[in-house]
Amino acid sequence: MANTEIAGKSLVDLVFSWSIADILNKDLYKNKVKQIPKSFSSVTDYLDSFIFPLIEEMREDLCSSLTLLSRAPTCEISCIEITEGYKPPDNLICTIDLKATDCFEDNFEPYEPESGDLLALTNVRPKCLADIDSPKLPFLMALVQRVTEKNEEGYKLSVRLSKPIAPEVCILEKGCWVTFAVLLTNLTTNNRIWKALNLELGEGSFNIISNVLQKDPTVCRNCAICFSRERNWIEATTSGALIRSLDLNKSQEEAVLDCTALKECYHKCTVKLIWGPPGTGKTMTVASFLFAMLKMKCRVVTCAPTNVAVIGITKRLLKAASKFFEYGTYGLGDMVLFGNAKRMKLDDHAELFDVFLDFRVHMLNKCLQPSSGWVHCLESLICLIENPEQEYHLYLQDKSNKDGDNDYGEDEEDQLLDEVKGELDVRSDQDREAPKIAESYKRRTWRKIIEEHIRPGNKKHRIKAARQQQSAPEFKSYEKNSNHLRKILSLEEFYQKEFHVLKNRLKFYAPILYTHLPTSFISLRVVKSMINTLNTVDNLSSFFSSTNVPGGEADIIKEGCLQELKALRARFDVPDIHGTYSIRSFCLQNGNLFFCTASSSARLHIDGPRRINIVVIDEAAQLKECESTIPLQLPGLRHAILIGDERQLSSMVKSKNSEKAGFGRSLFERLVFLEHGRHLLNVQYRMHPLISLFPNKEFYGKQILDAPIVLDKRYQKHILPGKLFSTYSFIDVSCGQEMSDDGHSIKNMIEVAVICEILCRLSRDVSASKQRITIGIVSPYKAQVNAIEQKIRDTKIIGENVGFTVNVRSVDGFQGGEEDVILISTVRCNGNGSVGFLSDCRRTNVALTRARYCLWVIGSGETLLYSESVWQKLVIDAKTRGCFFDAEEDDGLACAIAFALLELGQPDGLLHVNSLLFRRSRWKVFFSNTFQQSMARIEKVAVRKEVLLLLSNISTGFRKPHQERYVSFKDLIPRLLEYIKVDEMLHVIWNVDIIEENASYVQILKVWDVLPWFEVPKLVNHLNTFFSTYSTERLNCCKFRCAEGNLVVPMTWPIDSFSSGNNLTMSDYIEVLARKFSLLTLKD
Repeated sequence: MANTEIAGKSLVDLVFSWSIADILNKDLYKNKVKQIPKSFSSVTDYLDSFIFPLIEEMREDLCSSLTLLSRAPTCEISCIEITEGYKPPDNLICTIDLKATDCFEDNFEPYEPESGDLLALTNVRPKCLADIDSPKLPFLMALVQRVTEKNEEGYKLSVRLSKPIAPEVCILEKGCWVTFAVLLTNLTTNNRIWKALNLELGEGSFNIISNVLQKDPTVCRNCAICFSRERNWIEATTSGALIRSLDLNKSQEEAVLDCTALKECYHKCTVKLIWGPPGTGKTMTVASFLFAMLKMKCRVVTCAPTNVAVIGITKRLLKAASKFFEYGTYGLGDMVLFGNAKRMKLDDHAELFDVFLDFRVHMLNKCLQPSSGWVHCLESLICLIENPEQEYHLYLQDKSNKDGDNDYGEDEEDQLLDEVKGELDVRSDQDREAPKIAESYKRRTWRKIIEEHIRPGNKKHRIKAARQQQSAPEFKSYEKNSNHLRKILSLEEFYQKEFHVLKNRLKFYAPILYTHLPTSFISLRVVKSMINTLNTVDNLSSFFSSTNVPGGEADIIKEGCLQELKALRARFDVPDIHGTYSIRSFCLQNGNLFFCTASSSARLHIDGPRRINIVVIDEAAQLKECESTIPLQLPGLRHAILIGDERQLSSMVKSKNSEKAGFGRSLFERLVFLEHGRHLLNVQYRMHPLISLFPNKEFYGKQILDAPIVLDKRYQKHILPGKLFSTYSFIDVSCGQEMSDDGHSIKNMIEVAVICEILCRLSRDVSASKQRITIGIVSPYKAQVNAIEQKIRDTKIIGENVGFTVNVRSVDGFQGGEEDVILISTVRCNGNGSVGFLSDCRRTNVALTRARYCLWVIGSGETLLYSESVWQKLVIDAKTRGCFFDAEEDDGLACAIAFALLELGQPDGLLHVNSLLFRRSRWKVFFSNTFQQSMARIEKVAVRKEVLLLLSNISTGFRKPHQERYVSFKDLIPRLLEYIKVDEMLHVIWNVDIIEENASYVQILKVWDVLPWFEVPKLVNHLNTFFSTYSTERLNCCKFRCAEGNLVVPMTWPIDSFSSGNNLTMSDYIEVLARKFSLLTLKD
């Protein structure tokens, strides 16, 4: 495909032009994808270098979706409607109705469509590629442009089709068409990148991009004209004092002060890098800088690759800023968080609703309503106080036109709540794509505001009065007549009720306005005036309960209240904006701090302010360089601050061709390669020193210092007893087995069993100690993550333990996260030291630096030792430091490994004297061939487990009561053969025997068979013949029992005690031994 074939095309046009064969062809763009250079000659060359790698990545993304088609979210289509503007071949817009999926099918969540979703339309629920490309309905794609309606029955979508459709496709009558929509991917982010690369975002700025094309040491240097002046000014003012009060270390404070000095620099464009290794407080550093910018009214866009990172920064800033707000939430109007509420999981972060754009728009929309908002209520209250008779006259006129009373007698609180709820539920056509705010949170938020800002005793007083009224005889008489109309209010009653309603509405709106309006539209002086005025209104209302006609002191307060209300009206110029679209644009154009993903920053190109001073990109080393061009083109941009660590994971790239071309490389990483200067945050606050020791030495050249908090002895936690579970340990699972999971990933079920055994212990200990800990389980392979999650669900390890949380993720998914205890499952176990992408140092760095108090690495020491990777160094380091332990040395872990082998259908390795279950037992256990054959015939793994568990118990010396233990049949030697009941069907038959070992006779256990009871006689007949060859002495040795406390332990006799020169027979020797151990409990 020539370059001219993509010129002028949108990404959607290009995708729609692909056939299934094109999508599956991994060589389609192989010759077009070139290595992305590290230096560029022009902005055009720079942007063009990402075009074909982006197209190839998009193709591979679709290819991956098609290969996993049977797992893709699918919805049934109930209706397809051709719109009036549908005109092939260009305008292929139509409407699709999708049925809601209420249940979970095949463990997949129901599909909820979003704008940008790319769908495949088919006439069957797809299981393979042939199902989406049939003669009846050839491969057809649809792009969701917007979700126009959502209800209990499903969704109505406006979509753009990839090709014209025949009229009969739209007929969905029974027996004709049963059509489905299958989600392939979402194009939103890639489409925004495409527009940024093709200069289609609007009037952008290339101040930053043009300065990072080549190596330029001056780009990171401070402005020679203004830096010293700005830096000195900041340090000498309250801003400097504020930064120093945030408890930053020297490296953090230096980075914040250096970046803050950029605010007033318009002489040059600067790019600052802040290098934040794991646990060094980069989020705190960013939040401190942003707080300084908030106080200095500087316009800054803060973005990150993921919603998780964006949420983290916003929460940290709110936590820091809330301590300095003079009036609670005043000032939050300068902060704007926007994006997809569902993907942000905003319901889990209730504290962020005060800065979330969609919620703010709904709040302000209520307050700014011309007929019921703040201005209306303020004017109405002024008119009521000035001329109550005129207002009463209007009330009477209105009353005469209605059948019944108005709402004044209702509970104002509930009335207001209902109105607000209704307002929030109404969605304008311009706002259909805004995510729906959780109903429970909306109601809880409004209720909280009402309770805080309406006089606390008001509702309680009304309830008490209502109960007294209901008990009166006249009320009961009134209640009988359901059609009886309420009486017309008197002037005094009207005045009081109207006054209370308006007062409560103003108190209700006030915190909304000073929370959500930018400070440039509502000054601190206005806020103070607003609060003081409402307090005066409260004082005036208190006279209504003690006097019938306002007079005396009440008149003075009334006049003062009136003057304050008028002064507030004159002082507070409320923005004249109405409707959700206008309010949203207003918030975006007048905010100072904006928080969003790098992709979502494209929205600011359309609705944002005309000038952005600074862009901050957190987790910049994880952001593809092509995606960073979206925020770096924001209008008026002059400075950029990139925070990250190129020694941790970069962004994920699916296409091998694009990966080789460097498509996953970040701007941060390229600038580091070009020796761009940077600030190093050199104090880590997360890991215990025993945990940080290896990664600091291996990945950061010992440049990172441990903070005093982690050096404190109290930071060392003894979560579980034993050296194996100390602060840092490598737990060697030598018998692990790596296996493929449907050819897509690798898992190791032996390591899964070990991890679950450790979790069981943690759960018990945490429950007993009532401490609260968080556990993270990290693995490089998705199949292992899934296997661990499934095992946890099956075994119900966590249960009701509220102080015990487990988070299982891949290494890639854990970047940026931290937990009290981290277990790493390395998975790989083979004879050649192959560890695959586990050898990636950045992936290893992330895995090793997530733990606070304990890090336990679980894997095959031998495999990793021969891997010739960083893991080889880790194993050698663990052995040198005495932190390397064999999992099989722990009885519980050995048992877990044994049962895991059993579940994998490999019991043979367990049925010998030196197996995991028996090699450390008091008794040596030997198995007959018949027993091993019988075990192989048992199909249920649970029964096999029970058999081995019972044998493990008796090998420790445990015995059942005497009468339930022996097999008793005619002609069988008494008290020789014993049995264990497994279940209602099966029994294990065994006896004590002796062997010659180290010049001694030693008692051992001989296991003969596991079989139903009705087959035991046949076995007894066989054993009778076998036992008939035993001498009396040997039989007596077999029947002898030596007790040690509650356990039966094996007995040992020296062979030379039975030599020919010895007059003692075996029986005599036993009698001597019996007298010698007369103080012990003997069981015959």
